[in-house]
Amino acid sequence: ALPRMIGLIRRSQSDVVLSHGARVNMYATTAADIAGVPSIAVEHNIDAWRATSSFYNSIDKAVARRNAGRIAVSNAVRDMLIEKGILDGERIIVVQNGVEFAEGGGTLSRSDLRRRYSFPEDSLVVVTVARLSPQKGHRVLMESMAMLSSRHPSLRCLFLGDGELRSQLEVMAHDLGIEKAIVFAGAVDDVMAMLPACDLFVLPSLWEGLPVALI
Repeated sequence: ALPRMIGLIRRSQSDVVLSHGARVNMYATTAADIAGVPSIAVEHNIDAWRATSSFYNSIDKAVARRNAGRIAVSNAVRDMLIEKGILDGERIIVVQNGVEFAEGGGTLSRSDLRRRYSFPEDSLVVVTVARLSPQKGHRVLMESMAMLSSRHPSLRCLFLGDGELRSQLEVMAHDLGIEKAIVFAGAVDDVMAMLPACDLFVLPSLWEGLPVALI
């Protein structure tokens, strides 16, 4: 992919290469350097791999020296970059995540949501919005559901989002005996319309930068 990236940067006569995430930035910075274009990376997370791998952290330090700067989505991400010695504060700009609200989108009624997912009308619906990946902590939420479901039989959990852990999480739901209380809805287009029809939003992530779902 690297030669194709270099060719694309040169053909498009780009003024700057903007990459998202430290792993991608390793390749983007290399391609930008060869093409003679400055690069900037957007940091979205307090990445766990920097804490667990001094090797990757060292590579990122070297790559950061080639970046014109980095954009952090929160002050916490900025602090992490400084603490890990990736960049000094003068080369980091904080641009916080935001959410654009659609005009006139409407909302789903409580009854319509419950009918859509075959929940009982009196269900207490917990919702989480995240890709199904280890970072997002769905296993923690499922373990909590297993502890509560016997005492609160009306409790239901709606997972909005898809990802590589879906089949494993479905097996876990079965093993915990809560498969009837959890719906894996996959990726949906009307998240904003669905949220008001739920009772509780939970974000069980193990680490975050500034989560759009929470905003």
